[in-house]
Amino acid sequence: MARIAFNHDWAYRLPQGPFAPMQGPQDPPVAVTLPHDALRDTRRTPDAPGGGATAYHPQGAFTYLKTFDVPSDWDGRLVSLEVQGAFRHAMVFVNDEFAGNRADGYTRFFVDLTPYLRFGEPNAVRIEVRSGQDSRWYSGSGLHRPVLLHVTDALRIPPDGVVVTTERVEPGMAVVDV
Repeated sequence: MARIAFNHDWAYRLPQGPFAPMQGPQDPPVAVTLPHDALRDTRRTPDAPGGGATAYHPQGAFTYLKTFDVPSDWDGRLVSLEVQGAFRHAMVFVNDEFAGNRADGYTRFFVDLTPYLRFGEPNAVRIEVRSGQDSRWYSGSGLHRPVLLHVTDALRIPPDGVVVTTERVEPGMAVVDV
């Protein structure tokens, strides 16, 4: 199993809809290294909905972009993305196809990229995040924890796939459930 740090060579921008080209030139994506809090780069405003509790930042929506090469020898293997924290309402796209999502902003999650990859070619990952007015403190917004790429054999034990629970402990003996 390969567990590859996937934190460099990202960029982020404000989301662009299908009609963005008709609206004139768009701001280019800004290069970042993860972890990254995009909300920190927004302009504070005294009338932000959360006020001082959210450090006078407005809620935001941001798009993270990364292009990476997928070797042809990965064909037949399972390739997944581990996002350790994306605040919030994250949606993951691979080569413009929806691959997975997670509403919670603090819990890590995995997305199977395999069905969407083009082996032996460059591939594009896009993660869209949105923060709302539902926090009582500054939550930030973006990919605020590391991202990892897992490349494994198709037959494997998934992360957190084995759980051991102690059912009973007595002198000289324990009963465990695996």
